[in-house]
Amino acid sequence: MLIVWRVYISIFIALLLMQAGASFAQSFQESLSAAEKGDVFAQYQTGLNYYLGQGVAVDKQKAVEWFEKSVDGGLPWAAGQLSDIYLTGDGVIKDQDKGKHYAEEADKYVVDSMLHPEKYAFIDEHLRQVAEGQTRELLAQAQLGDIEAQRRVAQNYEQGLDGFERNEAEAFSWYKKAADQGDGEAMQALAQLLISSDKVAPDLSPQATIDQAVVWMKRAVDAGWGLPQDVTGFQELTPEGLAEARLYGRINAAEQVLMCAQIKTLPCSDEDKRQALLILRRGAEDGNNWAQYLWGAALLQSELMHLLGQPADPTGAISFLLKASETDVPEAMMLLAKLYERGDIVAQNLPAAISLYDRVVAYYKRNNASGGDGSEAECRLHYLRGDKLEPYHEEACLWMAHDYEGVAKVH
Repeated sequence: MLIVWRVYISIFIALLLMQAGASFAQSFQESLSAAEKGDVFAQYQTGLNYYLGQGVAVDKQKAVEWFEKSVDGGLPWAAGQLSDIYLTGDGVIKDQDKGKHYAEEADKYVVDSMLHPEKYAFIDEHLRQVAEGQTRELLAQAQLGDIEAQRRVAQNYEQGLDGFERNEAEAFSWYKKAADQGDGEAMQALAQLLISSDKVAPDLSPQATIDQAVVWMKRAVDAGWGLPQDVTGFQELTPEGLAEARLYGRINAAEQVLMCAQIKTLPCSDEDKRQALLILRRGAEDGNNWAQYLWGAALLQSELMHLLGQPADPTGAISFLLKASETDVPEAMMLLAKLYERGDIVAQNLPAAISLYDRVVAYYKRNNASGGDGSEAECRLHYLRGDKLEPYHEEACLWMAHDYEGVAKVH
């Protein structure tokens, strides 16, 4: 389970940075007082305060003590970090046994949370309460005219984050409040939202919508946000192009609903997800290549297909993934390549896998991009071809190979 633990460490570090922000805005004394009364979330925050030096001097020994209390109390967030601390001796005496113990605790949580999510409902409830508190505080600041708060309220409404239910019309309204005070970032967001959503200016004709977006983008560029070519791009947009942009907007919104997690408030009910799936299916059948990829991936997932009253459909999935791959959607090519390599859904076809991985690498090089699927595809190519690599490159690819095998076994 070493790979799972390492993945958990990465997740924890991301969570650590997130929780260090506004979500845990209590003062150190407030968190310490609650921690001493046995609140596991406050114990975790107190450990975080000591670990990062927030409101108190850095003291990693005390951080470890509070992290351990939180884990022993049933909150698993710090298990991976505790393992890393003990294995590396980060502020404490190295202790391989404790490092192994907390690595096992982290692994246990990763598996247990998938098999028995109800056991961790108290975490979701806590995050919901935190989000509600953030919502009230942020709205109060925005209503007093704070530009940054207005922009954040708009962003949260646009994305459905942190206690805000997604509402693009509300997002537009709050962006405009910030833009009217001279905020260039909000001006740029107004222009983009006009193009991507049909909910923010329903009474405007397509051409009038484009014209208004151009005006806001020009103002954004003058304020130091965006580039002159962004203005040109909007100016060259046709009503037909606007319709296509809005289709992509609906498809991306549907994707977000299907990826909904506890930090997101944007619609997450089964009915919302069912409607999102219908949007993807319609877009895929109409020939939208991004929708073809997303719908193809969804067809492989029985829990999503259950919402439509049908079983998973590997054959249909392959058909749509092939269509998306024909237009060089890298995510579709990558997923297909893995399926062909593993041979657990379709007949194993290593030449096809190699060809697709090669196309993914070429796509990323052509677009001057790096990392992500491009790096993984390159490693899979080296593995399948038996290439001899430089030691540092071989080590990096070895980790990807191990992660890949772990994923393959899970699925």
